[in-house]
Amino acid sequence: VTTEKPKAAKGPPHEYGTNSLVFIQGDNVMPNRFQIDPWRQTYSTTDSGPTYRLGKNLYILTPAVPAGDVIPLTTFTDGYVADCEVSWDGTRVLFCRRGGADDPWWHVYEIHADGTGLKQLTGGPYHDVQPAYLPDGRIVFSSTRIGMRDEYHGYPATGLAVMNPDGTDIHCIGFNLGRDNEPSILADGRVLFSRLELFYSRLKTEIKVQAVFPDGTTNVTLSGPEKRTFWRNQTGLYREGWWGESVPRHRVLRLTQPLHFGATQVLVATTGGPTLVGPGRLDERIIPRYRNMAVSSMFPLGGNRVLCAATVREPSEKNVDLGLYILDADSGELTLVYNDPACADFEPRPLAPRKPPPPRACAPRSSSFSARLLCNSVKISQEARTKERGRLLRIVEGQPVLGRHHTHTSKKGEAWKNHTGTQARVLGTVPLASDGSFFVEIPADRLVHCQVLD
Repeated sequence: VTTEKPKAAKGPPHEYGTNSLVFIQGDNVMPNRFQIDPWRQTYSTTDSGPTYRLGKNLYILTPAVPAGDVIPLTTFTDGYVADCEVSWDGTRVLFCRRGGADDPWWHVYEIHADGTGLKQLTGGPYHDVQPAYLPDGRIVFSSTRIGMRDEYHGYPATGLAVMNPDGTDIHCIGFNLGRDNEPSILADGRVLFSRLELFYSRLKTEIKVQAVFPDGTTNVTLSGPEKRTFWRNQTGLYREGWWGESVPRHRVLRLTQPLHFGATQVLVATTGGPTLVGPGRLDERIIPRYRNMAVSSMFPLGGNRVLCAATVREPSEKNVDLGLYILDADSGELTLVYNDPACADFEPRPLAPRKPPPPRACAPRSSSFSARLLCNSVKISQEARTKERGRLLRIVEGQPVLGRHHTHTSKKGEAWKNHTGTQARVLGTVPLASDGSFFVEIPADRLVHCQVLD
């Protein structure tokens, strides 16, 4: 922890040649902080969803210095906005909005950076949040269109979805009983996202880093499961006491807000603060805390610089004041860009062109109802019994409970009666190959749990 006072920014916040940025402004006190820390640093379950950092309107800061002009980009008088992202050419801004009492659903919107052309891209009785531009111009976002509710509290679950730039051809590419969160784009064109898994809830409620092709194929885990002990220790070291963890898997992993950093690393928010993970699944480097600041809604600018929102992190949790900063990823030093002490300033994004990654080729849209799982070897395990005695693989399907009752009725009533988990059935048991590998075909769009047996 360093103690120097943040300096003020004097030059462009990024390397792309312009000097303006878009950001969200709202209340420093969140409307709902259930299972999310008050600094909006990271979070642990679905309950504060479907999106997490809420504001009132979008604004432009030009030039991007403390004395710059703040210009409203939207002028909504009710509801909330969240999740702004800038197009590759720097001319358009995606965001999501929830209206007033007449429309409780989150929808995806787009607006030109000059304030013209506001249009709503999605609608209907769904939550569509956290949009990002794909390299081919389409949009990936997180959506409740998968039709699931999480097994624990009954909130609508989210999976990844893709649509055309005009909002047509919406189709889901992910399936989850928890949340597929915050999609962004890796340098190789894959979709990077955080996945909250709730299957067998009391054994596994955790957020890890995933990547997938834009057509939903070749999903892989980039970081998380092998490092539960490490992250459990970090939570204790940094005294993140909110919504305690239950070892081994209940809220231990909280790797959120993932963004590519260079060619081989991923920048995430964690209980230890901003962290670089990769290039391997076992590699991570926690960026030093600066003046005990909490950092949120980051955006890499090239080199070691990161545009972000930050506030002093103190035990009282009362003096939250999110402002915009540039973070040095080597030293943790923060340089002030802008702060209105009467508001929370967050989700900053440069209004500048960027070179998009190469588009990923998509497989033809399939009508198949099966999926394939490939494992190099179950012997690559932290469990000695799995490595030494594993002979068979059992696939268990989790079936969501359809009945719901008396949930979240009032603070005085029985507000938590949906702690039911899933029903389960065995889909099949197969022998492992001699090297511990398996390649199995299973029903698609199911919740599955793989168990190694002796």
